[in-house]
Amino acid sequence: MLELLDTALIAPIRWALLSVLRLGWEVSGSHGLSLLILSVFFNLLLIPAYHWAERLQGKEREAQRRMRPKVEEFKAVFKGQELHMMLRQLYKLHGYHPIYALRTLAPLAIQIPFFIAAFGLLSHYAPFVGASFLFLRDLSRPDALLGGVHLMPLLMTAINLYALQLYARQTSRSDWAQGVVVALIFLVLLYDSPSGLVLYWTFNNLLSVLKSAWYTRRLPRGAAAPSHFTSLLREIGASLRRGRTQRLLDSLGASLKGSYALACASLFMLLVVALPIGFTSLEDNVDGLSGYVGFFLLASLAAAAVFALLSAAWYRLAGPALRAWTTFTAFAAMLLALAFAFVHQPDAGMLDNFVFFTPQALAPTGAKLVLDLALLIVLGALAWWTAVRYPAAMRNALAVMLLASVLSAGLSLVSLDRRIDQQLAKADPEGTKLFRYSKTQPNVLLVFLDGAMSGYLPAIFEDEPQLKEQLRGFSWYPNVISSGNRTINGLPSVFGGEDYTVGGVNARRNGTLKEKVTDGYKIYVDNFHAKGYDVQYADPFWFGLVRTGDCELFNELYAKDGKGRCIHSIGRGVERRKREVTADKTQDFFVGLARQYFALTVFRVAPHSLKNAVYDRGQWLSMSFAWKKRMDKYLNNFFSLAAMPSLSAVDSDRPTFNFITNEAPRATFLLDKDCLPEDARGSGSVRRESPRFRHEDTQRIFETHRCVMRGVGRFVDWLRAEGILDNTFIVFASDHGWVSDNPLLDGVRGQQTYSMYQAFLMVKDFNSRGELKEDPTYIANFKVPGLICDRIGGCLDHATGKTVRYEPLVPPVRLYETPWQPAGQTLHDYVIDAMHENSGAVGLQRSWRTLNGELQADAAPSPAPGVALAGAGLAAPEADR
Repeated sequence: MLELLDTALIAPIRWALLSVLRLGWEVSGSHGLSLLILSVFFNLLLIPAYHWAERLQGKEREAQRRMRPKVEEFKAVFKGQELHMMLRQLYKLHGYHPIYALRTLAPLAIQIPFFIAAFGLLSHYAPFVGASFLFLRDLSRPDALLGGVHLMPLLMTAINLYALQLYARQTSRSDWAQGVVVALIFLVLLYDSPSGLVLYWTFNNLLSVLKSAWYTRRLPRGAAAPSHFTSLLREIGASLRRGRTQRLLDSLGASLKGSYALACASLFMLLVVALPIGFTSLEDNVDGLSGYVGFFLLASLAAAAVFALLSAAWYRLAGPALRAWTTFTAFAAMLLALAFAFVHQPDAGMLDNFVFFTPQALAPTGAKLVLDLALLIVLGALAWWTAVRYPAAMRNALAVMLLASVLSAGLSLVSLDRRIDQQLAKADPEGTKLFRYSKTQPNVLLVFLDGAMSGYLPAIFEDEPQLKEQLRGFSWYPNVISSGNRTINGLPSVFGGEDYTVGGVNARRNGTLKEKVTDGYKIYVDNFHAKGYDVQYADPFWFGLVRTGDCELFNELYAKDGKGRCIHSIGRGVERRKREVTADKTQDFFVGLARQYFALTVFRVAPHSLKNAVYDRGQWLSMSFAWKKRMDKYLNNFFSLAAMPSLSAVDSDRPTFNFITNEAPRATFLLDKDCLPEDARGSGSVRRESPRFRHEDTQRIFETHRCVMRGVGRFVDWLRAEGILDNTFIVFASDHGWVSDNPLLDGVRGQQTYSMYQAFLMVKDFNSRGELKEDPTYIANFKVPGLICDRIGGCLDHATGKTVRYEPLVPPVRLYETPWQPAGQTLHDYVIDAMHENSGAVGLQRSWRTLNGELQADAAPSPAPGVALAGAGLAAPEADR
């Protein structure tokens, strides 16, 4: 229960305190000043709450004052049950209940959560160690300023008692005694606390004294302190209480209170709950969203509590006019928010890491501005007409929107939670084995490394010389290309061959794009099962044209007949390890997600002409949470790679075929010696003293690739230790390259664009034991199916009727850019955004040319027939580089 209370109430306050404290440090450069900024900020923020609490206290005091003569009279005359009965009648006559006495504790109830949060944060705040401020030498330690006696706690208590004296005229003797007891409790609690914590709480108390002095100035004894804030609201209300205001008041009449509550609840559910979670559920790549559903529920509950408190405080402080205008404003805001969120929305494509695929659709235009102004005028007039003429219809509309928001949020949460569970599978019980190999029968293993590039291997081998020994028997290919620039168009050909490149798929006129792509994934299953192999696919991306791979469809086709099975393995069995390395970043994660959550809300309700400014080129007003999603992607995949030995067994009694996906190369970071991210936010705070590459982005790609290769090396060591390396045919391949300064393309004009097509390929044949070697054969990743199928004498593609075997690559090879998601394609074909061509060694300028697209490279002449650029397979002669 206490843990739940901390998570739901104290932790959000603690994280809010930390966020403001860090901001104060960035602004002032002083830890002491940051504490004062923190105190001022939260005292200002909580003025409405404190005022509401003081009004409750005032009500309690007034009720007690009115009843006190009779209570004293009854106590003098009656005893026992008679006294109890008479007091009950008195309370009933005055509309009072004894539980109302707790209202005197309202200010303390507000302070306690903030005190607990501040105590937990500031008692062990590492940046305070050695930090001084004024006469305080070390904010992380008690002050000991009076010869070993701590001065700050005594000063804090003195201020508390002085504040009580200011209120003495308005408080009863029991209330005054209660205040003294509380002041002494705080003295005991904080006496040995760090001086930074005591400084913060002392300044809080000083601000309370100033507030008390403000309330009590120029008042006769016993008078209630008026609120400056209340006076201001009354002045505003007086200015509004004319003309239209009276019409609004007449319309709402006795239903004002209910209408106000309904309007506030509906607006909150739409803006804070339904719209942001609905928007987040559109995120295509849910890596990095583990825990999001729990966060959202807790954050929504905390926000609801704060919103309810502020709404109630506003209602109590404002007069009837302001209440009526607040109700109307909330109703009008609801209509405008719905319009800006759903009417004529620009098609910016899907979200990936909170980045739109086609953000140019968000660009402001004159038409969007006209639309925004029209919606503002029309809906504003509609809201006014409805509120004044048909208030019952307004209340019904608000109720419907409230219910719709609740249902929409619930459905979005369920959908998002299901997708997260599918992609980031739950940790398995200890000892669970996901992959099986045979000690006596052949094993074929295809490991897909998303976005990997061979161009970084030479530098990796120099920095990690042990890899050459670990990877004995392997050949790696520098001159390997991909015909596609994305997983959706590059990976299908790794399963099916050249007929499943963009050009091959579009050339087939029968079938939808989903059917044609899915046909390519079936080739290994059909043919290896026919040869008696146990077949398993782990995360076959884009099978069924679903990004994470439609394992349900796969298992429906094959598992029930025992032909093959599909699992989601990324993230399996790594949660404990992830928690260990991210434990100190919990607060950063919470704050980061809260900021992104707020930005999504602002984006949804922003006018069309302002949405692009809120999106801010994927930075979301500098509140993007993509850094955390990228870090989760990396950790999920890197730890999954490291966990492969523990998730594997060598007990199969049949030959095995395993396809395994790993996306670690796609989430690039500067990494420490343990391959953990050093600079997840990408803020540039981490620098390499002697970086291998000049550009930081290139250094990130290099370091991530290096750590992936370490994981590959350790896995190969495990295969060797288990005695199954010789009887295992292994292919490590990628789907495409990445926009980067790929070292193999140094000096090539258009290096970054063409780097998208420089892929990764490393192969080890059965019983291969020689030294790791570089094979300059000109090859494409769509030749991988031929290399693999040759191990079983070829594969029959039932969709095309062709037999898949390895054949040398014949240049030139057409390279395609397409949208990365199905929504960007047509029903039957890939949509081609640009085309390039490669005709040989990747490091030569003459090997590349752009046929159409943004890059206008000089066209290189096509090689004459018979030019010796085509290499053979594993035993083919080496081609010229």
